[in-house]
Amino acid sequence: VLMLTVALPPMIDLFNNLDAQLPLPTRVLIFMSESMTARPLEILVTLVVLVGAFVRYMKSERGHAMWHRAQLHIPVLSSVIVQNDTARISSALSSLVDAGLSLPEALEVATETASNDVIRAALVKSRTQLLAGDGLARPMMDAGVFPTTFTQALRVGENTGTLDANLRRMAEFYARSADDTLKSFVALLEPLSTVVIAALVGFMAIAVIMPIYSVLGTLGE
Repeated sequence: VLMLTVALPPMIDLFNNLDAQLPLPTRVLIFMSESMTARPLEILVTLVVLVGAFVRYMKSERGHAMWHRAQLHIPVLSSVIVQNDTARISSALSSLVDAGLSLPEALEVATETASNDVIRAALVKSRTQLLAGDGLARPMMDAGVFPTTFTQALRVGENTGTLDANLRRMAEFYARSADDTLKSFVALLEPLSTVVIAALVGFMAIAVIMPIYSVLGTLGE
């Protein structure tokens, strides 16, 4: 922003005095600079209105539902949410079943531990099918939001009578997986941000240098 509003305007006067055809990157940079310096209030008001409208929409029922659906399609974020919720659900189910609750009762309580509304709705539907006699593994597999390893562990647990033990193992496994995924993403942010900043600085440098070289080449001729 400082580059566009402070450092670039004096250069714009120089470019205009060159009386030469400016390259596209330079014209884009000049347009951005002139827009920010000539209409700062309009731009600020527009940004505030857009942010306010976005926040209001996200707080609405429709926006809230859309955001929770989108969470499961965003790379990295979807993995962290699914793995974290799977760990929470597994841990809650294991503890509640060990405490003596029936599986439908335990699933009803465990549903509240899910952070994502889509996953929570899948659990509610799975409980309904569980009460109808379909078991737990099949409905959760059909939901399409839970990891395959998790649903297979549920199926094996139901068939062998080791459901509570499998749930404990799944809770530990997916808690570690979510933590590892998050750490990998954070480790990737630093080089990614460096590349983005370098690209922006490179674009500005090219936009400033290209017209100077163009004029020097014209004078040489």
